Amino acid sequence: MIPNYAGFLKEIKEFTEKLEKTKETSDPIDHPSHYNSLPAVCSECGQTIECIDVVRHMGFNLGNVVKYVWRAGFKESSTQLEDLKKAAWYLNDLIQQLEKEEKSE
Repeated sequence: MIPNYAGFLKEIKEFTEKLEKTKETSDPIDHPSHYNSLPAVCSECGQTIECIDVVRHMGFNLGNVVKYVWRAGFKESSTQLEDLKKAAWYLNDLIQQLEKEEKSE
């Protein structure tokens, strides 16, 4: 199978344009660009899905895991590793909590 490079390049261009537009319309309080920069779109209404739309339905630790993975490399590229380490910390904390609960049952 021959890769569709033209389609891939088109997707990259569209994503880059969307990212630049997102940065222009970013509100650092209500809609920070690092939380709405992924190309996630609701299939029903066509609206961009922001991180908060997903994590508000999760517990604290799991929500933070998703939040830090979601923004890794988008807030500042220099903080990507730090964001991933924070996500791992919250995931490990959740695992430890669940293991304690399992032992106490």
